[in-house]
Amino acid sequence: MDGFFNILLKYQNFSRKLFSVVILFFAFQCITGQDINYTLYNYNPLFLNPANTGNFYADWRAAANYRSQWGAIGNAYNTASLSFDKPFYLRKQKLGVGLFVVNDNTGIGGLTFNSIFASLGYEKEVAKNFFNAGLQIGYAFGKVNSWNVWDNQAGDFTGTSTESDFGENANYLDINAGLLWKRSIGRYEPEVGVAFAHINSPKKSFYGGSEKETIRSTFHGKVKIEVSDNLYVLPSVLYFNKNGNNLTIPGANIGYGLLGSSYVKEIYAGLYLRNGILDKADAFSVLIGASVLNFDITFGYDKNISQFGKSAGNLGAFEISLIYKSISSVLNTYSIPCERF
Repeated sequence: MDGFFNILLKYQNFSRKLFSVVILFFAFQCITGQDINYTLYNYNPLFLNPANTGNFYADWRAAANYRSQWGAIGNAYNTASLSFDKPFYLRKQKLGVGLFVVNDNTGIGGLTFNSIFASLGYEKEVAKNFFNAGLQIGYAFGKVNSWNVWDNQAGDFTGTSTESDFGENANYLDINAGLLWKRSIGRYEPEVGVAFAHINSPKKSFYGGSEKETIRSTFHGKVKIEVSDNLYVLPSVLYFNKNGNNLTIPGANIGYGLLGSSYVKEIYAGLYLRNGILDKADAFSVLIGASVLNFDITFGYDKNISQFGKSAGNLGAFEISLIYKSISSVLNTYSIPCERF
């Protein structure tokens, strides 16, 4: 009798493994059409566009971002990224170098991707117009532990899990590139950029599949409008396109500078709409933040308003961004002509 139950248990374990592969196969067809995204895109510079590498006024910059969503349905999607970049001058040409690291856990099947990119930027000024170009070259490490789908169900019969790690890896080279334009026109500071991720179309598949990571196109624009010496409005828009799937995030910030304060330099708040132009809106997004000393601290929350929101308990996504910029040791210099005596 014991031999019969052992055979039955082995058969159940094999069936569950086989079924998990089938489930994951179909799930991955959807996952390959997706990509990481942040609502706080203006506060994640190297994710938004490689051309942002070195595109700031300081000696160096470090940024940390975290997003968590869909925790209410049991498998939270968590994305974290870290970046560091630094501008420097070579033969009077402004360049930037940086490092960008991403950890993305999609929840289903223990699917995790870790990516690390080296980033290079270049800036050229032409008639008070600033043009930036950027390139990122990195490597992605993907892993799935499909047995996580079953939550150690073999232990239901024996009291302890008897299953080994039933996993698979997918590693590949990844290349991103982008362009950006900006200038100052009186009280207006417009900025427009375009970026392309996965331009080498790397193979991204598990279990012997042939799926490739398709190119993700990004367009982003914003304009800072100085209403007064300490008040500004910042409308902006983000557009993603991948595999024919679009994501648009239009919105605006309003910021107030605290003149004379030595600690809190600025406070700001914003309202955004996810998929508010080309598709039916799926979330309202609000953000609040402050510039404290050399830190920009920003919190964001997406309130789900789509049909999926009911399944997610009407909860959305939470984001936080922390950016530190050091004091610049490069002074702007101006030539003032004077009469000769």
